Amino acid sequence: MQKVILDTNVFVSSFLTIGYPQQIVDAFLQDRFILCVSDSVIKEYYEVFNRPKFSDYPDFAFRAARTLRHMESQAVFFVTDKIPSVSPDEDDNIFIALAETSQADFLVTGNIRDFGMSRVGQKSSARKIFLSSFFNSASVFRTSVDLWN
Repeated sequence: MQKVILDTNVFVSSFLTIGYPQQIVDAFLQDRFILCVSDSVIKEYYEVFNRPKFSDYPDFAFRAARTLRHMESQAVFFVTDKIPSVSPDEDDNIFIALAETSQADFLVTGNIRDFGMSRVGQKSSARKIFLSSFFNSASVFRTSVDLWN
């Protein structure tokens, strides 16, 4: 099964709009890929989900909290000791560290600017991929074709 890291913007978008982010999070909830997280990533998710600007969206906090509880029980946790300083957005460096430690197949984001293709360290096998490209290419969304062989 593929190992995937989801940037915070993918989770936030999954609760605000119908589209790729929601379908990707739903695929995790259906156990179609392994979600890789760290304590720092979980902390980032909670901090962002509790921002006042999201209080205007009905059921946002409830759905986010329910999904995060499920995530904490189903995701695979990794310890990220060394956090590199390579992204222009310091908060994104925890995802790069996780990619290096977990050897995830994908780091899915809607934020290509801060996750430029040269930013993931040499130890990482993760491909940083824009969320629509992930949805269209990852085998978790295809049942009859193995795209990786």
